[in-house]
Amino acid sequence: MNPRIENLLQISADTSEDIRQQVPDMDAGFDDSDRTWEIIVKTAGSLDRIRSIYTNAEFTQLLCGYWIVRTTIYNIEALATEPEIIFIEKPKALYFELYAAKSEACVNVAKAEETQYGGVTGKGVLVAVIDSGIDIGNNEFLDDSGNTRIKALWDQATGITYSDMEINSILEDYKNGAVKTLPARDETGHGNEVAVIACGRSGVASDADILIVKLGNSGGNAYIRTTQIMRGVDYCIRKAIEYSQPLVVNISYGGTYGNHEGGSIFEMFIDDCCSTYRCSICIGVGNEGEGRTHYSGQLISGNVLDAELAIGDYEPQISIQIWKRAMDNARIELIAPTGENLVISDRNAGVVHHNIKNMRVISKAYGPGPFYMGEEIYAAIVATSGYITSGIWNIRFIAANVLDGFFNMWLPPVSTLSSATGFLRPSPEYTFTIPGTSRRAICVGANGRAPGSAATFSGRGVNVKSGLMLYAKPDITAPGVNIRIPGNKEKTVTGTSFATPMVTGAAAMLMEWGIVKGNDQYMYGEKLKAYLINGATRVGNVWPDSARGWGELCVAASIPVK
Repeated sequence: MNPRIENLLQISADTSEDIRQQVPDMDAGFDDSDRTWEIIVKTAGSLDRIRSIYTNAEFTQLLCGYWIVRTTIYNIEALATEPEIIFIEKPKALYFELYAAKSEACVNVAKAEETQYGGVTGKGVLVAVIDSGIDIGNNEFLDDSGNTRIKALWDQATGITYSDMEINSILEDYKNGAVKTLPARDETGHGNEVAVIACGRSGVASDADILIVKLGNSGGNAYIRTTQIMRGVDYCIRKAIEYSQPLVVNISYGGTYGNHEGGSIFEMFIDDCCSTYRCSICIGVGNEGEGRTHYSGQLISGNVLDAELAIGDYEPQISIQIWKRAMDNARIELIAPTGENLVISDRNAGVVHHNIKNMRVISKAYGPGPFYMGEEIYAAIVATSGYITSGIWNIRFIAANVLDGFFNMWLPPVSTLSSATGFLRPSPEYTFTIPGTSRRAICVGANGRAPGSAATFSGRGVNVKSGLMLYAKPDITAPGVNIRIPGNKEKTVTGTSFATPMVTGAAAMLMEWGIVKGNDQYMYGEKLKAYLINGATRVGNVWPDSARGWGELCVAASIPVK
């Protein structure tokens, strides 16, 4: 296939349907009803000519030169040859980041009218929650008159959008018994809880206006697709422009597929959107910190390195991603517990299918590509009947000529694996999830119980310094352990899913102080992130930290009052 088509899409297209359906990263984006693929396309210039040729394809234009296209695999191969097309990738699977907070984050001080902060509560700012839905009748999202605070709601599952007037009418009919169910209902509770923390009346930005995107289903699967997030972000920014209001977007989802260096089309889209309008995007770092889903290693010329992977009982499938420098030459073998040895690193072999007992192993080596000067080796082990062989699998690196030697491996998220599955010598660094890897987004980790600590589950990031350039993730941490959610049945929630809306609400408070109140019309994007970092509480002397970022959120100290 054309090198403009990403590796995983090439593998997925070359794999039989019964095998592909068992691997979420492979199957994400395929619609069985009409045999089409949903793809993400980065373009240069107009697509008018292409759209006139591929009339049976469905094109959706997003901001900043990105498109989502639904078409057949044959058209994808042809599209990749068109000069307007820069790169094509498939959607990936993303998952929830589940695993006296306002006082801890200095929110209450900043809200107090009598302080120098003037009582900022997010008023005049749009807070967008892209998640699993919402209870529109919850008092947290109503004003003092009983009217909705939600300015617009888009239910991706039904394709229906609702204005605030329509929501108020539905609520009145519901109260009178004329309608029995409310739209965009949150079946999991995740989206509702995230929204309460970010912008509920008991939450952080308690007077903000609200935008809701209920993510569509993924054909009955437990994950959502990256394309659904992209459509949601695009919708929210267009709405903010329509309303002429500053915007903060909350994304409490993440996945592990990718090199974690910000180079996928999905990550670049998030980055570009952060620079498009008066906008900030807050994304969780994920909960892979104490999982065993990541391994880092260092190859040395002429040496052999064995990375052992334990696979527990009852695993129907597992995928392994290896990302290394293209200039480092090494033979990579996958060795089963029963001794079978497969070479998975031959870049010239294309997609390779191996059979071991009741298992199929699909692998492909690819790279370098337009946005990554390294090499990816992807391998999926799928049981054709029963389960894959449990025990210790070995990924063996036989190094030849090595210039750099550093490499990373990732498994699927810990929430999708049994507790017995994982690397025997895992590396906690680089466990932050995508799209929290996006450079311009605000990447949020979770505080630990002890002052100055990170929660053990909170994903670890990276610190790269070159001269004055510093790329550090996470950017900041916030309370994310045992957060109390008010309601008829008060509950506590834990995870970076719930640390993220703390920062989302804080960003709305800074935007109110700066943009709405006229103190700083540029309080968004990188500038807003810098003020959050400047005001963070730090314990110790070494910053940034791969677990704690630049410190713990403190809203009051982040507002640059004189």
